[in-house]
Amino acid sequence: MRNLFSSVNKYTIRQTENFLTECLCYVLDVLISNEPKLGEGLLKQITGTNIEINSTTFEITTQETAEVGRPDVVISQGEDFTFFIEIKHDSTLGANQLERYFQKLAEREGKVKQLILITRSKHSLKQTRLDPKSFRHLCWYQISEWMSELKGKEKVSQYTIAQFLSFLEEKAMTNEKVEWQYIEGVPALRHLMVMLNTAIAETFPETTVVKNAGWNWIGYIVADKYWVGVRYENLLQISIETAGAKQYSPLSIINLEESHFFAHKAGEQLDKLIEFVSEGMKGLQVANTSEN
Repeated sequence: MRNLFSSVNKYTIRQTENFLTECLCYVLDVLISNEPKLGEGLLKQITGTNIEINSTTFEITTQETAEVGRPDVVISQGEDFTFFIEIKHDSTLGANQLERYFQKLAEREGKVKQLILITRSKHSLKQTRLDPKSFRHLCWYQISEWMSELKGKEKVSQYTIAQFLSFLEEKAMTNEKVEWQYIEGVPALRHLMVMLNTAIAETFPETTVVKNAGWNWIGYIVADKYWVGVRYENLLQISIETAGAKQYSPLSIINLEESHFFAHKAGEQLDKLIEFVSEGMKGLQVANTSEN
């Protein structure tokens, strides 16, 4: 299924931060409208305050123009609170940008006031001399962590959260913890690839086999006709595809879990892969027979 935010984002040119701003505000609007306590909880985490939302006076605006510049987001509620949020993706802060926003915020009404900066990492903060205690610095991975912990009851909330988290992941703005299984998982994948190579060589001993790997896959190109390997979004699945195909359209698939692959001994695993390769690439077998 296509991602809602990604589908729209591709039409934005050099407007990534503006788009991120609108997306975050949209998510907050959806949550506060559909599940007020859920939205309020997320806003408390973002602002670091213990506020309470009053739907009659609560307001979120974007790109509000002021003589000192345009804060990306202004969140306010009458005399209760005012928050300025500056959002960054890959760009840096402008000259005295935070300093100017801090001064402007001081002039606004609100018992609670907070200037907030959201960046990719903590190391992004290099272009300001403003006292760190004067503003709240967050990273996108913190926001994604908070959002992933939200337990929405409404389908609209659940869908919106899932879509936005997926979008942040695509933009490499989330961080998943690397668990200790890493030291076993990577070698296990390499063992699987070696075994798959052996299966291909046993089945088609005179066929050209080329290693093939990218950010999203690892496998082999066989006789310039087939690609066989693993796509990282589904590590439990080995697929045989048409080599060079632009769209994912597998010719054959083996699911390692459903086939009880991990329960077998090494030799039995190899036999399963040989059977899979032999059946999935019959075209090569026919070609080799005709040549003989």
